[in-house]
Amino acid sequence: MKFNADLVYQVVRTKQLNKRRRIASTKDRAQVAGGGRKPWPQKGTGRARAGSNRSPLWRGGGITFGPNASRSYAGKVTQKMGKLALAMVLQKKTGR
Repeated sequence: MKFNADLVYQVVRTKQLNKRRRIASTKDRAQVAGGGRKPWPQKGTGRARAGSNRSPLWRGGGITFGPNASRSYAGKVTQKMGKLALAMVLQKKTGR
C-alpha cells in the first residue's frame, strides 16, 4: 500500500487535539459580580446612557469575546482511517 502522509497527519493531529485540555476562560458581563443598579439616570445627566457598571466598556466589566472553557477542539477518526494510518506508519518503519 502507498504511504499517504495526509492521512497520517490527519489522524495524528486529531488524536493530539482530543488530548487538549480547555483551561483558558474569562467572565462575560453576566458572570462578573455586581452591577445590579443603574449607575445614573437614563436622561438628564448629559452623559451617555449606561445600564450597568459591569458592561465590557467599563473597567471591572466583563470581557467581550474572551476564551471560554466550553469550546471543544475534539474531532473524530474513523476506525478504518486509524487502522490504515497505523498500518502505513508501521510498514514505513519496517521498510517493507
